[in-house]
Amino acid sequence: MGDYLDKIEKLRQAVLCYDYTKTKELLESGINPNSIDDYCGLTALHYAASVGDVECGKLLVRYGANPLRACNDGNTALDLARMHQHTAFSSWITSLDINVITR
Repeated sequence: MGDYLDKIEKLRQAVLCYDYTKTKELLESGINPNSIDDYCGLTALHYAASVGDVECGKLLVRYGANPLRACNDGNTALDLARMHQHTAFSSWITSLDINVITR
């Protein structure tokens, strides 16, 4: 279990560092993109939104990240992108067909 938790933390760090290659590698290893941190309930997609990384956001959604998932304080990835004024991320995520993604 510890190894899996370590990989979840590595996924978050890869996203925060704009490391698309490492993010993809970790997702391909089977890491759940909807795993949350213990402190705020943030997912990797929340982190991508916070730094405005559209490419990692697309990758995470392709691997099953839920754009509608809210963290502990009720914010979604879209909310965080707007808070941090990442308009490209906000535009991309609002363009998603959520009905297709959440099936």
